[in-house]
Amino acid sequence: DMLRWHEVLSGTTVLDAQAIHLLHKQHIPTDREGSVFYGYGWSIEPDECGTLLISHNGSNGIFYCDFLRFVEKDIIIFIATNWARRKDRHVGVNIIDAIFKNIY
Repeated sequence: DMLRWHEVLSGTTVLDAQAIHLLHKQHIPTDREGSVFYGYGWSIEPDECGTLLISHNGSNGIFYCDFLRFVEKDIIIFIATNWARRKDRHVGVNIIDAIFKNIY
């Protein structure tokens, strides 16, 4: 389902090009440096290569999810767990590191 959601958000079958542009636009800074922004429900920031990373995560204290969309690379990572310990939330970063070390 999340792959299909990514594919819909990457095309113009549901949203037109202007709506996609607004969806990917940085609207409100979330840090003092202005390197991470919030926009229409997503965290928007450059990835380690300077290309666009759009993500959102969440937890209810029991379950944890992380959805990372590397839009310009057409790579997504979706993690859903029933283990919501704060110290384990770095698994997405570990996966990103493993992928990009082998690609770049």
